[in-house]
Amino acid sequence: VDKWTFGAFASTDLEAQLRSRGVRKIILGGILTNVCVFATAVQAVDRFFRVCLVEDATGAFKPDWHDKAVDLLSGPQCAPGHAGKAVGLYFGEISNLQNVEAALAKLQ
Repeated sequence: VDKWTFGAFASTDLEAQLRSRGVRKIILGGILTNVCVFATAVQAVDRFFRVCLVEDATGAFKPDWHDKAVDLLSGPQCAPGHAGKAVGLYFGEISNLQNVEAALAKLQ
């Protein structure tokens, strides 16, 4: 899919393509963890896809930018609520390439 915006969903037919194939979970890697990958992850969650970010298959110009984006994607997205517990608003899970490859190999 050729995209013209930071996120892959905003300017493309990616959602329609994924839905037509029955895709519910997206495995993300790519350049600029803190910009394009992050935007795509957020847009995917807004469309009710589950997201898995492959941490060692992404990168940013500065390591701390990458780390902050990963933290935002994997941590709770709200302050503790009732009884001091996080409400459970997470953008996605974080994995590494080795674990993703192993999981995909089991599907074959």
